[in-house]
Amino acid sequence: MQHLKDLVKLPEIINITIPNGYSIPVREAGLIDLGYSLVLKNVLYSPFFNYNLISVQQLTTDENCIITYGTQFFLIQDLASKKPIGADE
Repeated sequence: MQHLKDLVKLPEIINITIPNGYSIPVREAGLIDLGYSLVLKNVLYSPFFNYNLISVQQLTTDENCIITYGTQFFLIQDLASKKPIGADE
């Protein structure tokens, strides 16, 4: 939660299923600034889950971008200009 900003309570609890098949409640959401002018909005937060997951579909839709993966890296580019807006090695 250290990177999550502007945390707000959701109007109603959302239950999400995590990779082990259990369902956990989500009561809050906020935003995370990833740098490169890339801000993820409506990021769900649950104190019952200790990992950070990104919805690639939501990210590419919200930011109008494409993501390229390699064996040791990923690159996020603006769809129209192909300008890099995020990367990691």
